Amino acid sequence: MIGKVGPRGQDVAGLIRYLYGPGRREEHTDPHIIAGYRTAADLEPPLRVNGTRDFRRLVGLLRLPHDALGTWGYAKPVWHCSMRAAPEDRLLSDAEWAHIARDVMHRTGLCPHGDEDDAVRWIAIPHGPDHIHLVAMLARQDRTRPRVVNERYRVRDACLTAEERYGLRSTAPADRTATRRPTRAETGKAARQHRDEPPRITLRRHVSTAAASAANTGEFLARLDQAGVLVRLRYSTKNPGQVTGYAVAIPGDTTRNGSKGRVLVDSAWSPGSVWIIAGSGTQPASAAGGHTASECLWSGDKIMVALCRAEITVAVHGGTRIRWGRIVGGRSG
Repeated sequence: MIGKVGPRGQDVAGLIRYLYGPGRREEHTDPHIIAGYRTAADLEPPLRVNGTRDFRRLVGLLRLPHDALGTWGYAKPVWHCSMRAAPEDRLLSDAEWAHIARDVMHRTGLCPHGDEDDAVRWIAIPHGPDHIHLVAMLARQDRTRPRVVNERYRVRDACLTAEERYGLRSTAPADRTATRRPTRAETGKAARQHRDEPPRITLRRHVSTAAASAANTGEFLARLDQAGVLVRLRYSTKNPGQVTGYAVAIPGDTTRNGSKGRVLVDSAWSPGSVWIIAGSGTQPASAAGGHTASECLWSGDKIMVALCRAEITVAVHGGTRIRWGRIVGGRSG
C-alpha cells in the first residue's frame, strides 16, 4: 500500500467537489464518505432535486475551526492524503478502509484516538475499491493549531501496518535510505531533450560504475572524466582542504536559470565503519583503523562515502597525491 501526502491547499470546497466529481479520466466511481471526525452518515452531503450534491453544510463544518482561529490559522490549512492498494491486492471493504483512515489520522497526530472532540475535522472518501482520499483542515476544534511533523513517515507506518493486518502486498519501509527517484520535472525535461533517461539516472550509473572499478580516488575521478562527467568537490568552509562532499553533472545539462544541472551524491554506510583514502605515501595501521594501505579497498558505495564524509587533509584531484583521511562513523539519510 502506498500513501501520498499532497501539497497543502486553501480551497477545501474545491477539493471536495473534485473528489465527488467524475475525475480527470472518469476514474472516480461511487465516491462517498466512509469515515471522519463524526459518523459517515452524519457527514454525507445530501442530494439536491436535480441529482447533484449539496456540499455547503459539509464545507462549513470542516472550515469552522479554521475560521474560528482567524488570522492565527494556517495560510494553507487543507491537508490531503491519498492511499492506494496494489493491483494484485484483494478488494478492501469500506469498513477496512475506514479503519486504515482512522489509523492514519491517529499516527499523524491530527486526530488521535480518544481526542476526536478536540482534534482536527476530517473525512475519508473512497474512489473505487482500491484507493481512498483523506481530507483534513489543519485547525483543531479546541481552537489551537495542530503540530504536523513528519506526517509522511507516519502515513508510511500506517501503510505497513495495513499490509500486515489485511495480508496486502508488502512494501519497503520509509527508512530514508532509498535512492531518490527523478522528479516529474526531470522526466519531462529528459523527454523534451530526447534523452533515454533523466540525467540523475545517467549520473548515478556512471558514478556506481566508476566506484566499483576504481582502486583509489584518482582512478575514480579519472574514470568519471573518461565517461564525460563533470565533478566538483565540496570543501569545508571551516577547514580548508577538507572535502565534505561532491557533485556530478552532465555537460550541456543546465537548469532554467542557465546554471549546470548537478546531482549531489550521498550514500549510507554501517555505523562505525572506517575507510581510508588510499594514495601515495604510507600511513601507520593504527591510524587506519587497524588496516594497512593495501587492505583499504574501494568498492561500491565506499568510495562515494569517502568523498562525501571523509575527513581529508589534502585532496589534489589533478594529480595522484592524496593524503590520508578517516570516514566519520554513522549512517546517512
